[in-house]
Amino acid sequence: MANSTLGTLQDCGVIYAVTGEPYFKEMRTSIRSIRAVHPELPITVAYSWEGALARELLAGIPHIEFLDLTETVRASGLKMNDGMERSRGVKINTINVSPYRFTLFLDTDTYVRKTLVPMFDALREGDTQIVLTNEPIAYYPKEQYEKGIADGDRPNAQGLMALSNPKYFNSGVFAFRDTIRDYGAGTGWVEQFLAQSQAPATSNWARLCDQTALNKTMNRLTDIPRKVLSNTIWNAQCKILFELHKQGRWDDIHIIHCKMVHHLGPEPEKLVHGQYISSFQLIKP
Repeated sequence: MANSTLGTLQDCGVIYAVTGEPYFKEMRTSIRSIRAVHPELPITVAYSWEGALARELLAGIPHIEFLDLTETVRASGLKMNDGMERSRGVKINTINVSPYRFTLFLDTDTYVRKTLVPMFDALREGDTQIVLTNEPIAYYPKEQYEKGIADGDRPNAQGLMALSNPKYFNSGVFAFRDTIRDYGAGTGWVEQFLAQSQAPATSNWARLCDQTALNKTMNRLTDIPRKVLSNTIWNAQCKILFELHKQGRWDDIHIIHCKMVHHLGPEPEKLVHGQYISSFQLIKP
C-alpha cells in the first residue's frame, strides 16, 4: 500500500540527472517505483536540451518538475555533442540546483521497493549534511582490468570481494541538505570533476567518472557532517544482489541499483538467477 508523503517527508524531494532517451525511459521506471510507495513526493528531473522528450515520456505522472541545465553545462566547457560529458555535466550540478531542503539523488537505474522515510530521517538528524552509501569491492582479473582501461571503457568486474567498501562512496544514491552548499560541496564536486575531465587519463571512463570526483570532494571537505547508511539496504547494486538473496537479506532492500531490474523486474527469482548477477559470488581471499 502506498504511503502518504505529507508530514514525514515535508521539504523533501528526489532529483535525477538525465540525458538520452534510454535513460529517460529507465528513469520513468524508477519514478513509477517511487510513486507506488510515495504518491506525492516531489521529483525534479534535471536535463540538458531534451525537455520535450522528458515531458513526453513522463506525461501523466504527477508531482514532477523539470530543470534545464543546458546553459550551466555549456558554460562549464564540457562538450555538448558528447553524450557522456553532457550527462555528467548535468549530474555534478545537482547539489547546486536542487530546489529541496532535503534531497535524495538517484541514478536512473534505481528501483525503490520500500519507504524512503528512514533515508530522509537520517539526513534530518542533528547537523548531518549528507547521507552516503558505499560501493561494493569488486574483483577484476588483472588482464581484464588492463584490457578495459586500454579500450577506454569501464573494466568489467568478475566477482565480489566484499559487500561494502567503507572508504569509497557510490554516487548513484545519496541524500543531502541544501546547506551542504555552504560547505562548498556543490562547487567542489563541479571543480573536481572538471579538473579530472581535462587532465590526461588512462581511459575516457576514468576521465569522466563523477563518482571519483565526488569521493575526492568528500575526502577534501572533511568538516562536512555525514552519515553512511548500509548499501545492502539503500543501494543494492547488481554485484551484491546474489549474495543478499543467498543470505536471506532480500526483503531488507529498500533501493535496488541495477539496470537489469528495469528489464527483468525487481523480484529475486527474475534477477538473481541471471548469469550476470549470479556471477558475483563472494571470492574467498
